[in-house]
Amino acid sequence: MPITAEELKAAVFKGDSKISPGCDGVGLDFLKVLWEATAGDMRTLFTQMLRDRQLSERQKQGVIVCIPKNARPHTPDDYRPITLLNTDYKILTRLIAACVRPILAELLHPS
Repeated sequence: MPITAEELKAAVFKGDSKISPGCDGVGLDFLKVLWEATAGDMRTLFTQMLRDRQLSERQKQGVIVCIPKNARPHTPDDYRPITLLNTDYKILTRLIAACVRPILAELLHPS
């Protein structure tokens, strides 16, 4: 099924604007500010991504960054690695999660 405008808007605006972008450099704030101008193209893009079940290698690429846990890191244990994923990838995962959420109770045991 094609993604509705409401589903896409919910996925975009649910995300925290402070989250770092991935390699593409496109942050969630950018998409929120330009929502009216980009909504149609984004809907087409995400519908195609789901329909074709394909992502480009660039879309799947993440950058691992080590964030210091304290003011004076000295050992590898003093760092926390995080992976910066592209914003379109994050939005796609929100869209898929929203579609799957209603049937999870039927598929998974309560424990």
